Amino acid sequence: MRIQHDFYHMQRMEGNLVANLREHFDAVGHVQVADSPDRGEPGTGEIHYPYVFGVLEELGYDGYVGLEYGPTTETTEESLGWLPKELRGKDVKVSDLRL
Repeated sequence: MRIQHDFYHMQRMEGNLVANLREHFDAVGHVQVADSPDRGEPGTGEIHYPYVFGVLEELGYDGYVGLEYGPTTETTEESLGWLPKELRGKDVKVSDLRL
């Protein structure tokens, strides 16, 4: 059994996202993203996701990235604006997310 590393909740409850990720990475089976403080899509808050995705790549994470945010936009397409169009609807590697 592995844990889900939820970056939104980690930021809200404890902070130190990368230090906590590094410390517990051996137990991580899945990661989930939403920006903080308002749980919007990446790029709408205080978490610097390009850096976080770079650390995930450095650590060798090759699992899925769950999107658990409340869009701040009108449409689904707009809510994926942080993700380059050519990557939408595909299996995307963490290395592709270093935007």
